[in-house]
Amino acid sequence: MPAINRVKYYQPNSYFHIYNRGNNKEEIFFSEQDYEVFRAITRRVLQEEYCEVIVDTFCLMPNHFHFLVYQVTTRAIEILMRKTMTRYVMYINKKYGRVGRLFQDIYKAAYVPPAKVAKTRQYILDNPINAGFSDWKHVGRGYKL
Repeated sequence: MPAINRVKYYQPNSYFHIYNRGNNKEEIFFSEQDYEVFRAITRRVLQEEYCEVIVDTFCLMPNHFHFLVYQVTTRAIEILMRKTMTRYVMYINKKYGRVGRLFQDIYKAAYVPPAKVAKTRQYILDNPINAGFSDWKHVGRGYKL
């Protein structure tokens, strides 16, 4: 039986909590520049005409990330994540002379019912605080991505 949130049942016009972490829970961001490159890659993919996803909230932590997104069309999340993660892993592997996996597994995408959007948003925004990071700058609403 597949792991929860691994098999994706995408619904248009719906919110999803997307997350992933580093292989063996290791870091996925090794420098300040890496955070900025991940954000830039994500912004570029979002601007592509066929990627109909709106990022509501995001959090990039040293070994994992969270997005709360609104998907306009079916499978838009799949396009966003496939392109973003592939481009980022290629960047990291080239920059640091690495090979192989950066992420533990394929990203997870959990449907968020309308009644739980605010709670999920707050969970993502509080993630750095709960991990002991104050003044964390890689967290915020989508327009800050």
